[in-house]
Amino acid sequence: MSIWDSTSKDFANQNEYLCSIKDYQNYLDGIKQTLEFMSSYSFLQFGRDTVITKLSSILSPAPILDSAIKTLHSVLLCGEYGKFSDASVLIRKYRDDLFFYLYIISIAESCNLLDENPPTEHEENIKKWQQNKLSNLNISEIMKYIASRPELKNAVKKYNFQLVFNKISTELNNYVHGNGVKYYNQHPSSYDEKSIRTFADYSNNHINYITITFVFLLSLIKPISMMSTDYVDSLDFNESPPEGSQYWVAPFVNEYIQGYISLLGNDCINYLRDNTSMQI
Repeated sequence: MSIWDSTSKDFANQNEYLCSIKDYQNYLDGIKQTLEFMSSYSFLQFGRDTVITKLSSILSPAPILDSAIKTLHSVLLCGEYGKFSDASVLIRKYRDDLFFYLYIISIAESCNLLDENPPTEHEENIKKWQQNKLSNLNISEIMKYIASRPELKNAVKKYNFQLVFNKISTELNNYVHGNGVKYYNQHPSSYDEKSIRTFADYSNNHINYITITFVFLLSLIKPISMMSTDYVDSLDFNESPPEGSQYWVAPFVNEYIQGYISLLGNDCINYLRDNTSMQI
């Protein structure tokens, strides 16, 4: 038997061991559900996330969203084989990608093309990103900018996003920087069931919180991001759209928001209803 065959057999045994733990299988199933949602959500954004700034030609940050989905799939694969450290590092990348997407949308939404003032440093960052020359833009700067946007400022403060994300960042960074023995990959058999369940709970909570926060904030920045296709579909078929259909929320988005919004706060649904025209 080759080394590769032996390694493959060991991976299969690791997967079997982890999936024998019910809570862990539920965790993997949860990632799959988020993957399915994000894939549909990304498709829904097609044509809606096109942006333009003073320095940038028309562009879409869609590749960022697509990359984030692929990263989440990698989290799933690492999870299946008990690579807890790698999974955590990738969750941080998943977060970074989603918030960079929000960053670009936020900048474009605040840009006044008729304003004679020089481009902002944030518009400069988008241009550098287009040219593959962006560097030294820390996630903390991105989140600070997003939190400063008028349409988001109150929500960020009201629901303590900064405090929660600081905690998540600390936990994920421990894995990225290897700040202790437990933050390195280990063989799954070295973990007891309690440790495995603890990781599953920690990882699941982070993925769900990051995803619902992203959807919530994007909905406030650009309410059209959650709009159903009924209105546009009617126009495409030269039909009169149903009255008020421009305010309908895509059913799968509505279902996701209803299922996870409580992670942010008990009255977040009402906040969306009060601050967007969408019928959630």
